Amino acid sequence: MRNISLCLAILLVAGCAVATLPHASPGQSPDRIPLLGVRGGRWGRTAPTPPPAPEVVETPSPAQPRSLASPYANLRALAILSAAAGSWAVLRAPNVREWFDDVRPLHPKYFPLARHQVLILLAWLTNKIAVRIPGRSDGKSWKDAMSSPVRFFTPSAYAFAIWAPIFLGEFLLTFYQLASSRLAPALQPYLARLAPPLAQAFAAQSLWCVAFRPWVGRMQFVPSALLAMTAVGLSRVHTVLREAVAAGAMRPWDYLIVHLPLSLHFGWITCATLVNLNGWFAVAPTLRTGDKLGLALASINVAVTLGSQVTLASGDPVIALVVAWALYAVAHDLAPSRSLLRKNKLVDDDALDCLEISARVSAFLQAGLAGAVMVWKVLLKAGVVVPGDAKRLMAVAMGPVKTLLG
Repeated sequence: MRNISLCLAILLVAGCAVATLPHASPGQSPDRIPLLGVRGGRWGRTAPTPPPAPEVVETPSPAQPRSLASPYANLRALAILSAAAGSWAVLRAPNVREWFDDVRPLHPKYFPLARHQVLILLAWLTNKIAVRIPGRSDGKSWKDAMSSPVRFFTPSAYAFAIWAPIFLGEFLLTFYQLASSRLAPALQPYLARLAPPLAQAFAAQSLWCVAFRPWVGRMQFVPSALLAMTAVGLSRVHTVLREAVAAGAMRPWDYLIVHLPLSLHFGWITCATLVNLNGWFAVAPTLRTGDKLGLALASINVAVTLGSQVTLASGDPVIALVVAWALYAVAHDLAPSRSLLRKNKLVDDDALDCLEISARVSAFLQAGLAGAVMVWKVLLKAGVVVPGDAKRLMAVAMGPVKTLLG
């Protein structure tokens, strides 16, 4: 969880730092910046301008219409962030977590539900209501509202189909846990432990549904911060789930109903946080095209790092598969951006090739990591290998690397 918070915070600070850079001089295009070349072997050189063609300057993003901007946008943003921080502080308090650890029903005869069961039900209902309220700036309306031609880290529309198993699984989970005392008694203590962080994640995502709207304007750091809080809450949920798996408290149907949808949600929200951050970078008025490209490459590295670390540390291949799904969708979405940027001569083709190749290769590497973890689990179950073999194999693999670096 600390690693996830640290990586997202580093990327957020990097975007803020680059956004404070001054504009280019009047005689210099802000987008004829040092470009990254792959085929030509360039790094940090200015791409040559064809002699007959005049220098083309990127058209700045049009200002947000004042009719869409709320005069109280700053107060709204402050209230939403305060509510998210308050729910975070309350649900992370040790006394609150201990209070929800009690799995006894509130009243054996008239109200046979435990506290954590009521909390999960209410948090899920709140999230579903918030999601159903129309007017958010996601999907096509998000691109139309912000109308920025330079987007390097946006997944294709098909990638959002992952919400179908997430919503269906969490629907089943919510009502399955209401009868967990009879259906999954061994899992009930773990459900009580994950209830507060899950409620915090649902609260942050519900507030994101309120904040991710046209009134927020260029304050896109607000929904980005809310998604980051959602990801951190789900990372705590994922930790409890892996402890339940290690303790043998999760049967196959428990895994399908409880573990799988929450793991999908955790992986996808982590990637969605990076997408939201890049959406903020895309509308930043002081960011040049090259800055946005560099932050997109950094986002790919952060996604791969988080996916690999969580997968290897927890042994859950679902996280790596979700990251692979997201990165491949990002690479697929570069086609329309490529044609527009090539037409306006804003970015060298080599730079776009580098970004697309990085996203595709990273997606295949994450899928390969997930496959390797699944094969390793099969070998462990068959008795072909023992748990200690993983560390020995890692030591053997890292031997040449240490020798080279030493």
